[in-house]
Amino acid sequence: MNRARIFALAAFLLTPALFSSVEIGAKNFTEGLIVAEIIAQHLEAGGVSVERSFGMGGTGVALSALQAAEIDLYPEYDGTLINFLHTNQKNLAEKLAQSGVEFGFSLGFENSYALAISQEVFSATGWTKLSQVDPNRLRVGLSHEFLQRPDGFEKVKEVYKWPTSLRVESMEHTLAYRAFESGKVDLIDIYTTDASLAKIAHVILEDDLGVFGNYRAGVAFRSSLDDEARRLLRQLEGTLDEATMQLLNVKVENSKETVAAVAKYFLTGDLTDEEISKKRKGFFETIPWSLIFERLKEHLQLVLIPVLVAFFTGIPLAIIVFERSTLKSFVVATAGFFQTIPSLALLTFLIPVFGIGKLPAFVALFLYALLPIVSGAILGLSNVPTQLIEVSHALGFNRWQTLMIVRLPLSMASLLSGIRTAVLVTTGTATLAALIGAGGLGAPIISGLTINNMALVLAGAVPAALLAIFFNYSFNLLELLLVPALRRKVRPGSDELNTR
Repeated sequence: MNRARIFALAAFLLTPALFSSVEIGAKNFTEGLIVAEIIAQHLEAGGVSVERSFGMGGTGVALSALQAAEIDLYPEYDGTLINFLHTNQKNLAEKLAQSGVEFGFSLGFENSYALAISQEVFSATGWTKLSQVDPNRLRVGLSHEFLQRPDGFEKVKEVYKWPTSLRVESMEHTLAYRAFESGKVDLIDIYTTDASLAKIAHVILEDDLGVFGNYRAGVAFRSSLDDEARRLLRQLEGTLDEATMQLLNVKVENSKETVAAVAKYFLTGDLTDEEISKKRKGFFETIPWSLIFERLKEHLQLVLIPVLVAFFTGIPLAIIVFERSTLKSFVVATAGFFQTIPSLALLTFLIPVFGIGKLPAFVALFLYALLPIVSGAILGLSNVPTQLIEVSHALGFNRWQTLMIVRLPLSMASLLSGIRTAVLVTTGTATLAALIGAGGLGAPIISGLTINNMALVLAGAVPAALLAIFFNYSFNLLELLLVPALRRKVRPGSDELNTR
């Protein structure tokens, strides 16, 4: 009886810990990462266990993860949700509720789109409003997302009667800023709280015809989010204005502070240059060493699990089809088909089926690993000398014995070559899996590029490169040790054949 009471008490005490864990997502841009980290640290300070899934590829990925309950919340803007879901402010809550999602906990700032011209263009034209602009006189460079959004460039052209044939350079958002700063383009799209605005000479054009709507920052979250997490989120309401958010962005992008450090400075009230300079670390001190080992472990999982599954799938498949030309051609063509699909496209195709995280990454990497393993095995099995096959038959070997004693040992060089190619391809491609929340060494690379933090980029790039080199030399050594010994065993007159 006493033991039963003890177990009941333990279950009661453990229940809050089990159910208060919150998975926080973040889209892969500086502001989203900072706000998500602020939320994460605030919840942790309140005793809530937090898991981070940062660096998601965009609204589609993050919202899909939220709807599938793979994350519990992530920072978002109401205007983004309205346009993504093709609804309006009035019906947004109802639209989100259909998938068990809510939007709220307004953080206190807006981050809207705007268009900006260079100081040189302003000096020459005096333009201050979009309605004054003659786009044919400008070199226009816009981000990929702005060009694709329904409330982006297409709406600007429609409302302001800009020519549909206008030449536009499409580029990644950060590269657009660099092109603007170097004078290669005259007009770009900007975020109004962007850190990069602090270091480039620009004039923001007034949206006098009202193309760009409101983009109030808040939290998209599961309706099932527990009361304690909601209580802590309410404490963050209205704590960030536009000036503070831009300052946080500047500290990360221009001052090279880490996202975690800046979030902590904000929460503790130490967001002055003097306080931050006291705590600023050198380049090598900013490298997140503990994060490297965590991400390396994730990356090894992303590489080894798909390759092992591809090995145990591909080798039997090759054994079945290598003597059947029609079936062999079909298998190789099917495996080769997946190799032709770009990595990001394949990951995107898999999200509706498998959601985000490691599972779609495993599936995609398995498909990429399958072709080199199958091709290497088929090539090796097909190229065994006919003389040795005839010798094995003369010795009374059945098909299975010939396969195990003659064909597979003599195919080892080709088999290892295929496996090595699969491992190296998977090691590189796995870095992109971070875009769908699978982690790995791609996560610090992508985050570092987003916030212009070279230490963070190197924290992912260097281990990934070293891992590929390690795998390559390991397979070279394995080939040197295995292949000559196996070939000696199955040559005509060898003890291996004579004793069978």
